[in-house]
Amino acid sequence: EIPLRDKTHGRVYSVVYDTSSPSTATKSLRGATNADLITALRCDNFLWRRHAQRLLIERRALDVAEARWTLAADRSVDAVGLNVGAIHALHVLAALEQLPPATLPRLEPILRHPSDGVSRNAVQLAPRTKESLHAMLHSAKLLDAADGQVRLATLLALAESPPSAEAAEALARFVTDAQAMSDRWLSDAATAAAARHSDFFLSTIVTAHHDAQTHGTIPTSRIGIVADHYARGTPSNIANLMTSAADADYTARAAVIDAVLAGLARGWPKHSPAAFSAEAEARHVALLRQSTPAAKGSLMTHAASRKLPAHE
Repeated sequence: EIPLRDKTHGRVYSVVYDTSSPSTATKSLRGATNADLITALRCDNFLWRRHAQRLLIERRALDVAEARWTLAADRSVDAVGLNVGAIHALHVLAALEQLPPATLPRLEPILRHPSDGVSRNAVQLAPRTKESLHAMLHSAKLLDAADGQVRLATLLALAESPPSAEAAEALARFVTDAQAMSDRWLSDAATAAAARHSDFFLSTIVTAHHDAQTHGTIPTSRIGIVADHYARGTPSNIANLMTSAADADYTARAAVIDAVLAGLARGWPKHSPAAFSAEAEARHVALLRQSTPAAKGSLMTHAASRKLPAHE
């Protein structure tokens, strides 16, 4: 620090690419009609796009709803693979409550948009219904998308959707993808989604057929977390899961079944009884006899917590 340093004055520099074309950005939205605001959603300046989106929402511009759908369905992309107008149009539709479940036939093609950014935003804004879930998993096949952000948004949407066997089957396949599950955020999102559909997911994962190589890549620690979460809710149909585990090929699925049993033993509240039929209890004992020492310990702990005679 020296006394000659000037702390009063400064310079402002404008750095411009010397071969750039003149900006076509909107300069003002004063007096803009709703139709003008729809056009401004395509502006190349994010500031004016956000202002146009805000004004359409504040005005509750329902008269240009069809124009918004037209913009959202536009399948063109720019030089960086985006369609910013479609993204903003979707957010205006959502804010004005114009994306109810009945609009799914119009939203479904947008889920398959060429721009990953549009697809991701469509997933985030889609209604959380079984029909939307089906569209994401089968029509658009978004869990197989090349873009990780699209897959992440889809997993988070599954975590907010009604429990279903369809989602559980898709998640059981997803967790066998070693590359995807090595990603911190995708694995966390997959765990949250599996916990949402835990009843179906656990029964599916213990009976799903995997070859030895695939079986070895299943993240059993995550399976255990889901089973722990499931058990803490003291589900009334726990006997069905135990029966599925007993009927499965234990030798081929030992690691997964052991993880499920350990999670159930860890999560089940102590001294919380569960209704087991005589047949289900017999399956429980059969599983106990063929399981590994570690699994036997989990089964004994679980049986004792549920006040079952199997541990005697």
